[in-house]
Amino acid sequence: MTRHRHHPHLVGSAIRVVAVLLVVVVVVPAVVVDGDLLVLPAMSLILLAWLVIALVALAHWVFTIGAPPLIATARTAASAAWSAVAEDPIGQRLHHGAARVRRITRPLRAPARWTRRRVSLEPTGLPLTLATVVTVAGLGGLQWLGGRVDRSRSPLSRFDLRVAEVASRLQVSGERRTMEALTHVGATRSVLLLALLLIVGALAARRARSAVLLVATLAFSSGLVTILKASHARPRPALGRLVEHSTSFPSGHAAASLSLAFGVVLWWWSAGRRRPSLVAAVVVPLALLIGFSRAYLSIHWLSDVLAGWLCASVAAAVSFDVDQLLAHRRAVRVRPHSPAMPIAAVAAVLVVAVVAATGNHHFPTSSPPPAPFRLASTEPMTVLGTIPRFSETLLGRRMEPLGLVVVASEDELRAAVDQAGWTVADTLTPGRLLHTYWAGLTNRSDATAPVTPTFLDTRLEDLAIQKQSLGRGVKARHHARLWRLPLLSPGGCPVWGVTASLDDRVEWTVRTLFPNHHIDPAIDGERDYLAAALTETRQLRDTGRFDFVGPTLGNNAAGDPFFTDGKVALLEQTSCG
Repeated sequence: MTRHRHHPHLVGSAIRVVAVLLVVVVVVPAVVVDGDLLVLPAMSLILLAWLVIALVALAHWVFTIGAPPLIATARTAASAAWSAVAEDPIGQRLHHGAARVRRITRPLRAPARWTRRRVSLEPTGLPLTLATVVTVAGLGGLQWLGGRVDRSRSPLSRFDLRVAEVASRLQVSGERRTMEALTHVGATRSVLLLALLLIVGALAARRARSAVLLVATLAFSSGLVTILKASHARPRPALGRLVEHSTSFPSGHAAASLSLAFGVVLWWWSAGRRRPSLVAAVVVPLALLIGFSRAYLSIHWLSDVLAGWLCASVAAAVSFDVDQLLAHRRAVRVRPHSPAMPIAAVAAVLVVAVVAATGNHHFPTSSPPPAPFRLASTEPMTVLGTIPRFSETLLGRRMEPLGLVVVASEDELRAAVDQAGWTVADTLTPGRLLHTYWAGLTNRSDATAPVTPTFLDTRLEDLAIQKQSLGRGVKARHHARLWRLPLLSPGGCPVWGVTASLDDRVEWTVRTLFPNHHIDPAIDGERDYLAAALTETRQLRDTGRFDFVGPTLGNNAAGDPFFTDGKVALLEQTSCG
């Protein structure tokens, strides 16, 4: 009778996976619904890190445990079959053909052996090859980023501006405090203290290799950051929550925290400890969140954070490369596991918790934006000649042109909007978005439903207004986005750029992935509708239609087509001349 063998390690791993999934199922929805919109990319970053770590662990298991027995069995079966047909006439022809092929391909044997060694499971094989690929790709990415961040009008720099605008405008206090604690954990003194604890633990356990790998990863990453900061004098975002005096590219916090995380994984793995993938699943997402906090708080541009992560990846890959090249020279010594390294790891966790809980999280805001330019008059040519023409997506793709330009104080403009029966849209958050979706499913009205964030010259709209279409619920509505431009009339009133469109239905497309409003393509009708609604309040007067961009066809972010005659309506508060 065959006895089934139990695999306690597999059972334990399954229990851990189920526990993690339960945490994700229970905690993540609560965090996302109650948080701001920027929680979504943070959670996506964590899930992506877990996915990559799981794939690496699975590949390691396949190549080291699962595949070798299958390969050995296949080779044995193939050899037996090949020998069995050797006496057959057809088999003899096959053998002669194989011998002829071997003679022809003899010059290729040396390259084939080299390639086979590069993908073998030896230390200088596939592990070294993959680490070298990461090194080359990381250095190439740093060169690509560095060639674009110094140009203020480059697509990458303008993308960074839009991301910083979103980060400063859509965050809420709870998530901001969490991000401030995370960025404090990634400070230089915290990283050095954690590294010192881990180095002492490795030396106490007589694992000098672990200590060297950790130090090498941190040192090489720091060297890369120092060189890049010296060669790129990129200023920091003006919207930052923390005043910094060093150059912005790359992010030292992002590089130091992720290089420490990679160093911890190498520290644990090189000591022969079990489950380095579980260690990576904890420390790598935490390090990525520390880097994310720098962009969230607008202390760094997003591309600075990406460059910091590339520095850490290159440093870890180079350290691993050197370690693997020296593997055949290193004498293998079997030592019993010492409790010093787990104790050091626990101490490091406690340090992180204490620093995050007790650190000074007050971050003064950096200098305010420059004062707006005062126009000489409110003549149409004077006002319209200095403002941007088209709205744009986060990636900078051009969308609808401005349909209205309003010269009015914010109080007068809001009063006119309220008197015309329009309402101000709520800030977009995951929870608010779910509420809007529910209103759409139940065909209810939602007078303050949020709108999709849109940009004008890299700036997010300052105000979004809407008016429900009677009897259609949230599925159909008039809506407009208003940007306060850096201009003032001679009387001191701000100048507003406005886009307006009519949402005529809700649709689900491949491009948006989620239910989204479809706009009526005739956006000029909505321009005139909003202009008439505001002028009927007697708060504003319509000075006419003026040529602005010319007849234009285009698509919005969801791919919906629109057309316009290219004229703009100019509305003015009487006392703003």
